[in-house]
Amino acid sequence: KILSFTCSICILATIILVIDTISKPSATKQQEQEHLNTRASHTCTNIIDSLEFTRPLIDTSLYNIREKDEVLQIDNAGCHTADSVWVNKFDEIKLDKHNYYRKIYFKYNQTIDGFDVTMNWMQFSQHAETGHVIINFLNTKTGQSFQYINTDKYGNEVIDRIILKEPQDRNVYYLNYNESIHENKYQNSPIGYINLFQFMDVDFDGEKELLINNWDQNQDGNSYEVYEITANGLKLKDYMPFNEISNSVQFDFEKKKIILSSWSGIFDRCTVVFSKHQEVLTDKTIPKELSGKVVERILKEYYKTDKTDFRIDSIYQHVNQDSTYIFGLRNGELTLINAHKYNLKN
Repeated sequence: KILSFTCSICILATIILVIDTISKPSATKQQEQEHLNTRASHTCTNIIDSLEFTRPLIDTSLYNIREKDEVLQIDNAGCHTADSVWVNKFDEIKLDKHNYYRKIYFKYNQTIDGFDVTMNWMQFSQHAETGHVIINFLNTKTGQSFQYINTDKYGNEVIDRIILKEPQDRNVYYLNYNESIHENKYQNSPIGYINLFQFMDVDFDGEKELLINNWDQNQDGNSYEVYEITANGLKLKDYMPFNEISNSVQFDFEKKKIILSSWSGIFDRCTVVFSKHQEVLTDKTIPKELSGKVVERILKEYYKTDKTDFRIDSIYQHVNQDSTYIFGLRNGELTLINAHKYNLKN
């Protein structure tokens, strides 16, 4: 019996060894497969490799390829077979001639306000935090798409964290979208501090605009470009108050008001209240109390147009942490309504 038991163990061990030998490719075949993977047109990175730099609030989590390969239909190169379709579409868009160091592609897991969103970021150099970008928004109902294209110097928090890992050229990353990501900064802001973009009806017309994060990290937070979505693509709303939108803005959707706040250092702060109202600007003077203050820049920008659909109703200018000037609109003119001065020796 002991001999029989011993023989059984030997046979079992032999079978396991044979199976293990069959399942492992030769060193030569492994090298060939690794070479093919390196030459793949684009690569997918496993979530296990990204945990070191991914923080839950930003959630740049990538799909766990090992757990979901059946659902995602990964091809032999280790990539999703469907990726090549939209990646190749990006490659067909020709920007100015630039020798990019690498291209990185992004796709959001979720449909966002009816759009499937993909992005191609083109890095200028190995350690550059900026590059050119194309973001494509595909309407899942109509099949129509439009693009946001930035050929200046584009960067954002997601890219900052990913390039720390020195990703391969043409990597594809999958992102989760959360419109209220603040990462402990400007948590009361209606606009996510870290989000690359956000849809919001900021002009109270019943249609959502597209807000693009400039990721400039100013004293007012990040600033945002506001685009109207039209049948012909995006139209920039480059006038007040929309060209001053930042994380410091507040929206009163019931009263249709936009409240801008802006700082210049710690001693100069203003709050400007805009209301949705057609107005012809006849008086464009800047009150002496506001001259040289941070609000003067806002007023000069506001006065560039003769007609507006958002007028200034009131201004609160805080100076030297001891004075506040309150201006209101009276008969088409900004009029000093009240002035408070605190802790003044004279």
